[in-house]
Amino acid sequence: MPRSSAINLFSLALLTIAHVTAAGAPWDCSTTMGAVLDIALGGRLCSSLHREPQPGTDEPIHVIVAAPGRTGTSSLRSALAMLGYIPFHGGDLLGDPQLAWAYAEGRDDELFALLRQRGFNATLDTFMASLWREQLQRYPNARVVVAVRDSIDTWWDSWVALRQAMEPLLTWPAVPWHSAGVRFRAIMARAANGLFVGTADPMQCFGYPAPDALHTNIAILDTPHTRAACTRAIAQYYADVQAAVPPSQLLLFNVKHGFAPLCRFLGVLEATCPRQFPVANGKSEVEELRAVLQAVRGAMLAAIALGLAAGGWLLARACTQLKRKRE
Repeated sequence: MPRSSAINLFSLALLTIAHVTAAGAPWDCSTTMGAVLDIALGGRLCSSLHREPQPGTDEPIHVIVAAPGRTGTSSLRSALAMLGYIPFHGGDLLGDPQLAWAYAEGRDDELFALLRQRGFNATLDTFMASLWREQLQRYPNARVVVAVRDSIDTWWDSWVALRQAMEPLLTWPAVPWHSAGVRFRAIMARAANGLFVGTADPMQCFGYPAPDALHTNIAILDTPHTRAACTRAIAQYYADVQAAVPPSQLLLFNVKHGFAPLCRFLGVLEATCPRQFPVANGKSEVEELRAVLQAVRGAMLAAIALGLAAGGWLLARACTQLKRKRE
């Protein structure tokens, strides 16, 4: 077996055990955890598990959540599903190469056609939030939920914490070169240009030190200049959305508000509106993601070292045998 294949199999086994143990459920590529871990493996698993076209479904987008990640979008995803929608989240994009490349390369007609074929009728999280204008042009009657935290600074702290959790993956030397890593980098570039408009280098808000950088340098997120530029851009993003969307189609929403305002906005009867708002992908999940990625990185380094040691031993043995034959 080639050394690279052995390393991937070793990592896959470790990742599967770690993810199932941590989450208590089978691998879910639509979650941040599942999609990010798959990137570490070079896209070996999620590409075969994405949502297939749904016969008889060709719905438009009914709900657009215009907000970057870390504003409760994972919780909103669960809430919208409870209300009968089929939400399209960041993990759904990362785990589906066809959708991911359509997004990254700006092939929006193909992207939205694929969403309709797969039955999605609500969008949210960082990537689709960067396309809020494009979505409104196609679906002018869609309801727009502007998800917010208590403050922009609170959001930024959570945003940086997620980037820090992903650092073991984003600084892994092989990631920019395999197909899933190239795809991930292209997705980040388009999202940055759509969300952080007006900054000198939007990719710095994702932790990339330069527009063409292959790896992140999370330290730049801690600089006052980056913090000020990125939070100012998101404040302007929110202002642009609220200025463009008619008030009757707009809801400014904090997940702390619970289901009541969301149900009223979406026309869900009070009698059928759930009481308990779901909580997903909070601080503990981010910390868990970092721990698992660090374990995976350590395991892959150990596997590489083991492979090199085994290769060296086999080479030495072959040289010894060749020397004996010559004697």
